[in-house]
Amino acid sequence: MQDLRSAQHLAARFGGASAGTAPATLGQRNVLAWIVRQHTERSDVLTRSVEIPAGVRLPGIVDAVRTLLVRHEGLRTTFTTDAAGEWIQRVHPDGELVIEVYPDESEIDPRWWGRPFDLSAEFGVRFAVITGAGRPVRLQFAISHVTGDFATREILAHQLEAMFADPQHHLPEARQPRDQAADETSPAGRRRAEAGLRAWDRAMRKAPQCMLSIAPATAGESGPRQAVLYSPAAALALDHVTARTGASRSTVVFAAYAMLLAHRTGHDSCAMIAVSGNRFRLGARDYVGTIAQDAFVRLDIAAALDGVIQDSRASLMSTYRFGQYDTARLYEVMGRMEYERGTRFHRDCVFTDISVHRRMPGAEPRTSTLAQMREAASRTRVTFITARDLPVLCELQVYELDEQVTLVLQADTGLLPSCEIEGFLRGIERLLMAAADRDVEAAELAAVSGIAAPVRGPGWHLIDSCWIRPDAVRRLLLDVPGVTDAVAYVRDGSVVAHLVCADPTTSLFDIHLSAVARLRGRYTAMAPHLYHLHAARPGHPDDPAAWRSLPVLASGTGRRADRPAGRPEEMPCR
Repeated sequence: MQDLRSAQHLAARFGGASAGTAPATLGQRNVLAWIVRQHTERSDVLTRSVEIPAGVRLPGIVDAVRTLLVRHEGLRTTFTTDAAGEWIQRVHPDGELVIEVYPDESEIDPRWWGRPFDLSAEFGVRFAVITGAGRPVRLQFAISHVTGDFATREILAHQLEAMFADPQHHLPEARQPRDQAADETSPAGRRRAEAGLRAWDRAMRKAPQCMLSIAPATAGESGPRQAVLYSPAAALALDHVTARTGASRSTVVFAAYAMLLAHRTGHDSCAMIAVSGNRFRLGARDYVGTIAQDAFVRLDIAAALDGVIQDSRASLMSTYRFGQYDTARLYEVMGRMEYERGTRFHRDCVFTDISVHRRMPGAEPRTSTLAQMREAASRTRVTFITARDLPVLCELQVYELDEQVTLVLQADTGLLPSCEIEGFLRGIERLLMAAADRDVEAAELAAVSGIAAPVRGPGWHLIDSCWIRPDAVRRLLLDVPGVTDAVAYVRDGSVVAHLVCADPTTSLFDIHLSAVARLRGRYTAMAPHLYHLHAARPGHPDDPAAWRSLPVLASGTGRRADRPAGRPEEMPCR
């Protein structure tokens, strides 16, 4: 046996495997695009660990890694661009992957976990063995998000566990990224991607631009925090709710999250991203590659939870059908919608369910009484863990839904302080428990969940499904270069602005384009529907009537048909 004390590196060599080149898949292209755009946020590396059973030695680990490399083309792929700048995937028929060996996890270089992959020169996967008591005890691996998504991470972990338990285990056949690219570039695949873009456009034009358009928290916190709910009671409650409604466990949790989110933010609809695994098509279940993409869900909130559950089921099924598209094209769709509507798609609220990839098959159905469910609630725990660097304001991740419900909620404490993050998780549990034996009315949510609805004063207006504040619109306009003074107010359901520019010949088109380009992070502002340009401000600049009495240099919407392509923030504007 190899001496573990002296072992530093192992080599998993392979040869004679399938090879070739193909256009990058939609998933690969989308991830490559946002990796290029990233600066400080490095969420493109996914990590996992697998326990190594006693009796499995280093040669067996090398064999298992080699088997994965041969079976899955995506693990031995590098990327380049063609003459037109389009991404190309190149699958290698042979090569070598180094497996690092450490006597203790603390000796792993911290950069090992999150170090970005050089995808033009190295495969998007790395392995490390942790040893103890003279034997390997754990295998750590990291994959680039270009190589795989969360489902891929779990698939690889399960396949490694199966091979460690039985070296003769046969891995299932699955499609390869080159197969995926061929499907996506087929006429049917192109039609499917175009339908996805149309679905996004329809949903975004009616949805709130930001769910968390609420007053800032007063707790004095800032930055994201992440908490985990461990609830056996919620798992028992889901047995009852799914039996009554016929919906899946995941759909019920989604509906509870959506309903409470709308309640907490004072909306009568909910708009959020539900990450679609895109693994419901033939051959995609065991696909090792990045295929998950954002799906945009807009949901009118019904009068009671059961209705929200049924609407969620229909909405999710419809939305997931359109879960594959070209992100570059999507930005064009977003840009057109944002420019015309005067809003910004903030991607502030997200729902991600990875429980299906962690679920153990063959689980026996349970029967429990309501008394047992309530007793189980005494074992509920909420723990705060290290937050991740995510470009979202509120994200619920579902990790387990069987023996125990495990939910992870990350939120921006500037809007939802730590006590509300914990309270929201417990509110989901309380809502599910209350729904175990009856439908729960929307009017009961505060009492049932313990989550209060917002109190909005006269400075708030619901315009085009968005909660906005005219003073936030005024601050937006004052940030537009050249604007020296402005006032904004709501009239007949529209936002009207009066403003003065240093250059009185400034076009309303430039003003509007620049305003929309500055909406990022402004959750209670929108670009005006109507602009009035004046030569000077009135004697009482806080009085809209005084502005209306002034002579007008130019008046209009600021919109025109020949706008530049792309999102407004990326357009050439003042």
